[in-house]
Formats: sequence, C-alpha cells, structure tokens
Amino acid sequence: LEFSKQIKEKMKEIDTFDFDGNTEGKIRATEEVDKLKEQRAEEQAKLLLEAFNKDRVLLVNSLQTATQSTAPAAPDARTQEMINEKLKKAEELGESGMIDEAQKLLDEAEALKKLGARPQPVPDSAKMSTHVQITDQKLRLCDICGAFLSVYDR
Repeated sequence: LEFSKQIKEKMKEIDTFDFDGNTEGKIRATEEVDKLKEQRAEEQAKLLLEAFNKDRVLLVNSLQTATQSTAPAAPDARTQEMINEKLKKAEELGESGMIDEAQKLLDEAEALKKLGARPQPVPDSAKMSTHVQITDQKLRLCDICGAFLSVYDR
C-alpha cells in the first residue's frame, strides 16, 4: 500500500508537470514511478513467495501426519518421479510469482501421491489376454488410469 500511495502522488506530480509544460520534471517523475513500480512488484513477489512457502510447509506437514496415521504403501518409482517433477515445477512457478499455476501442480502432485498409495487391483488375466488377442496390437496398461494404450503412445 505504501508503494501504491507513493506512485499515486508521483502520478499527480506528473500531471502537474504535464499541465505546466515541464517535460524534464515529467520525465524524472516518470522514471521515479517506474522505480516505485519495480519495488512494489519485488515486494509483492516476496510476499507471495513467503505465503507459498508457508502453504507448502503446511501441506507437507499435513501430508506427513496423514501418511503417519494411515501408513499407505509408497508410490512406485515412476509415480514418485512424476510427483517430484511436479513439485519442482510448482516451486519454480511459485518463485516466479505464478501462484495459481503452482497450486494446481501441487494439487496434481497430491493426487498422484494418493493414487500411488492405493493398492493396485489384481487384474483378471483371462479378460486381459482375451482383449489383447482380439485387438492383436502391442498394448500396455496406463499407470494412472488403467486404460490400454499402444506401446507407441506417450
């Protein structure tokens, strides 16, 4: 708020200089406004990063207490790698000030953790082998949703 008030005052000065025809004063005041805007943006980024880090700590703490109470199985290596990538991206986005996108990635990582913690249902091999024989393709199971995908799909 302090920076915003200073910017408003400088903008009034700029209007006065413009009205008086003092372009040199107007240019100096405009440069000062730009510096104030940069300082305000830096301060906002710091505050957002602090809030993001606090939320992240709370999230991690709540996850730890939840995992300690239920003690689910750990996610497999591939799922854990995806979770780590999403957390890294979320941290980078948070540092750059894109809090909403970072929160979405944290939510996705949380969903992956829950998904990886669930026991995998034992597939009925008779049904699967029949399906594979009918399609006569090279198929694999999707790790996330369990759908059949071509081995050439990403």
